[in-house]
Amino acid sequence: MLKHDREPGQLLEGTSLEYTYANGSSVSVAFKEGLFHFKWLSGPFKDLEGKEPYTSLKVGDKIYAVNIIAANKSFITLIYNFKEKIMCGAVLFTPCTEQEMTLFESGVIGHMQLSET
Repeated sequence: MLKHDREPGQLLEGTSLEYTYANGSSVSVAFKEGLFHFKWLSGPFKDLEGKEPYTSLKVGDKIYAVNIIAANKSFITLIYNFKEKIMCGAVLFTPCTEQEMTLFESGVIGHMQLSET
């Protein structure tokens, strides 16, 4: 049975990290003021940056699920395992448009500063 000790919220405030997906794309992320700040460092989205509200849930020891519903209606779920320094992401990008696509990829966490609240 899955156990967690907190309700969903902005549980990663003050956390920052960089990770690289298996396809070579990398991104820098920071959680602050209830927002998920991102900047793509390499790959097809290089130099794209922004911020979106997020909600997170602690699902294990240093393991978090993060949910983001972007302004363009993209639905993003990220799983961070800070202990093992791995992550995965599932994205439904711009649903119900001609640009709609789904992504499901894993990555390796490089630099990180974890701040658990």
